Amino acid sequence: MSDNEFQEYMDIVSKSIEVAKRLKERLNNGTPYLENTDEDLSGLDLSCLNLSKFDFSNANLSKTNLTASILQEASLQDVNLTEANLRGSDCRKAVLSGANLTKANLSGADLRGAILSRASWLEPFETETGDLNSTERTGERTILNGADLTGADLTEADLQDADLSEANLSGANLYKANLERANLKNANLEQANLEGAVLRGSNLEGAWLYKANLTDVDLMLIVPRKEDMDEQTSLPKPANLAKAVLREANLRRAKMRGCNLKNAILVKANLTETDLTGSDVTGADFKGAILIKTNINNIFSSSNHPGFDIFTELTLSNGKIVSSRSFVRD
Repeated sequence: MSDNEFQEYMDIVSKSIEVAKRLKERLNNGTPYLENTDEDLSGLDLSCLNLSKFDFSNANLSKTNLTASILQEASLQDVNLTEANLRGSDCRKAVLSGANLTKANLSGADLRGAILSRASWLEPFETETGDLNSTERTGERTILNGADLTGADLTEADLQDADLSEANLSGANLYKANLERANLKNANLEQANLEGAVLRGSNLEGAWLYKANLTDVDLMLIVPRKEDMDEQTSLPKPANLAKAVLREANLRRAKMRGCNLKNAILVKANLTETDLTGSDVTGADFKGAILIKTNINNIFSSSNHPGFDIFTELTLSNGKIVSSRSFVRD
């Protein structure tokens, strides 16, 4: 470390201690808010502090270290948390609506009951014409793996490319959330509301979606970029729902063309008006599922799957119970 780097490090340490003392004093004095709106606290070390109910609205906390901090019921509305470290923090019932969480690390964070509506998790990309296009990713994911988001409000949140593997999203509200290419492998989405959410190209392998609401969800193949192409088939990668548990889930009008549903469990799921065109249902269990006006054109199963009969005891628009051979091309 050079002399200049060492001095910069010591300056950050000194300022972090000063700010930590000031925040503690304001909490003790009953004035749990910053003196100046949009205060710059970027790059500081505020880890392991108890900042419950503190109001950081509009502050700049980019690259700030908040590891293991207690932020219960804190207001982080419209705060810049770009590249902030919130690993293992306690953010229960915190308000993060409108916050910028691009590249933030929230792995293992407790976000039960937190409000994250309109939160942004992806840095906008400026095109040659000067327009901001939030569909372009920066190449690094926001890290939420293992985070507890039970009952969190993520209405219309932009979670493109986010890593939510093994996260607990049970009962969370993800209404119209953008989860394009998100990693939800082994995530718990029991009774979560995903109505109108975009899940194109996402990974839901092994996810638990018992009684989840996926009405009007979009899981269809995306217009691919190079990295979205399957190297072996040269085709766009479909949404991956292999081994996902969708028991009694509401998939009404869901767009699921070309999805990977290998060994998925859709027992008693509602697939009314759902589009399953071209999906791979090898080993999937549809027992008791509702397929009223469902599009099952060209769905297929591996021919080597013995005794393939996924469509036993289905509720169809004509009320008849049929076998899979009427619908599946081996």
